[in-house]
Amino acid sequence: MPEVRAHETRLNALTAGRSLLRQAAEDVLRDAESLSSFMEESLRDLVARRRLPREFVVRGLVSRDEGRRTREYFEAASVLAKLRGMLTRSLDGKAAPAKRGRPAMICSDLTSPVLHRRRWSSPSSSWRHSA
Repeated sequence: MPEVRAHETRLNALTAGRSLLRQAAEDVLRDAESLSSFMEESLRDLVARRRLPREFVVRGLVSRDEGRRTREYFEAASVLAKLRGMLTRSLDGKAAPAKRGRPAMICSDLTSPVLHRRRWSSPSSSWRHSA
């Protein structure tokens, strides 16, 4: 019988946890928003967030293949300078954006070789993309 009690205890804890979660979700509902619409919006956001890393990797692989095909790469310093210029121009006359977490990849320590713009004479040069 101890197995049945252990199962009942786990089931009770799960049910209590679900009740607390449901109450927390209901507490943050906006006016005229249903729990169902809240859940749908949350699920859509989660799916979109989980797709981002995958899409980022796909874009990186496409960029790598394009670099191999054209043998054209971009200096990290020039890319960062261009991004800083774009950011500065977009912020001119506007209030500074609200800080949320870490800066969006605009920092001086980004020196990834993927960003270098050079024409290599052969695949046996000193630097290659790792596959």
